[in-house]
Amino acid sequence: MGNNTVVKNNETRTLNADNVLKVTALQYLKEALAQECYEECAELVRAAKQFGAHPDDIRVILSGHARRVMGAQEKLVVIKKGWGRRF
Repeated sequence: MGNNTVVKNNETRTLNADNVLKVTALQYLKEALAQECYEECAELVRAAKQFGAHPDDIRVILSGHARRVMGAQEKLVVIKKGWGRRF
């Protein structure tokens, strides 16, 4: 899947099709967890990995779901570029 996708008909802004599919699979995983459709999650994780998702990408989604299930608020982390610190 080495094709490129042109976004908003702008030639300077292209996205790799694998990145689009990876993000889509991760979004579907997040939605399946929110709707408690756990039987779909394994296949969505496999698809995300196939399109280049890193284990950390999947871990963030799973831990965010676990925090929501336990009643904790979702943590927002902003990292300023080049600073290496969390605010």
